[in-house]
Amino acid sequence: DSPSGFRTLILTLSGLLGGHSGIDIHLGRANALKMMNRFLWLATAEYGLRINRFDGGEVHNAIPRASVAVVMVPEEDVRDFLQSAAQFEQMCRREYAETDAGITLTCEAYAPAPTVWNARVQQKILSAVYGLPDGVIRMLAAVPGLVETSTNLGILKTSERHLEISCLLRSSKESVKGSLANGMRAVLELAGARVRFSGGYPGWDPRTESVVTPLLSSCFERLFGAKPVIEAIHAGVECGIIGGKYPALDMISFGPTIVHPHSPEEAVDIATVGRFWKLLVEVLQEI
Repeated sequence: DSPSGFRTLILTLSGLLGGHSGIDIHLGRANALKMMNRFLWLATAEYGLRINRFDGGEVHNAIPRASVAVVMVPEEDVRDFLQSAAQFEQMCRREYAETDAGITLTCEAYAPAPTVWNARVQQKILSAVYGLPDGVIRMLAAVPGLVETSTNLGILKTSERHLEISCLLRSSKESVKGSLANGMRAVLELAGARVRFSGGYPGWDPRTESVVTPLLSSCFERLFGAKPVIEAIHAGVECGIIGGKYPALDMISFGPTIVHPHSPEEAVDIATVGRFWKLLVEVLQEI
C-alpha cells in the first residue's frame, strides 16, 4: 500500500533522439530508461522516494526516446525534490549536449497512487537496471569504426504484479554475445529476476573472398557511372539467419536508401527505389 504523508508526482523524460539500436548505437545518444533510472536511484537514496510505476521504450531494437515514472515523495521534501529534478535535467543536457540537446524532465502533480513497490524490491530493481551494460561493448578491430558488440535496454514496462525488461544484444561474434548475455543474466539474477533469452540470430561476418560483391560493384558502376560504397554495418539482416543455415553461401545485402530507421522519422528515399530495382535486375542477369 502507498505510504501516508507523501505526494504523488508523474515524471516525464523526453526530448531524446533515440535511433536504431545497431546503426546508431555508436553515436553516444542517451537512453531514456537508463537516464530515468539514474535519477530514481539517486532520489530514492536522497528522499526515500517510492515508485508506483516506471515505463519506457516501445521496441527492443530502438534506443528509448522517452520514459515515465509515477512516484511518491514525502510532503516535506517536495520542493527540494523538484529542484533536484531541475538540476538533474541541466546536468544531463550538459553531458549530452552534442547528441541530445533537447532533454527535458518534467514533474507534475498526479492522482494519489494506491500502491507502491516494496522498498527492498525497488532498491534491487533500480540497482540492477543501473548496473546493466548499455551501448557499445566492443569495437571490431579488423574494421576501424565498426561496432562488434553492443546491447540496448529497449523496453521497461510495469504491470500490476511484474516489471518486464527487454534488451537487444548484437555481436558479429557469437561467443562474445554469449558472454555478454551471461553477464547481464548475472546482474539481473542477483536482483531476483527471472531471465529468458529468445529471438537470437547469428552475426554475418564480411567475406573478403566474395565473388558476388565485385559483380554487384561492376554492375553498379556500369549503370550509374560511379563506384558504390561497400561497407559493413552493425545491424541485423536476414543474411545472418540464412548464413547460419548455409555458411558457404556467398551473399550481399543492398536496397534503397533508408534514413532514421526505428524512429518516427524513418523514411525511404523514393528516388533510390527505381535505382535499386535496375541494379537488382542487372545483377541477376549477370549471374
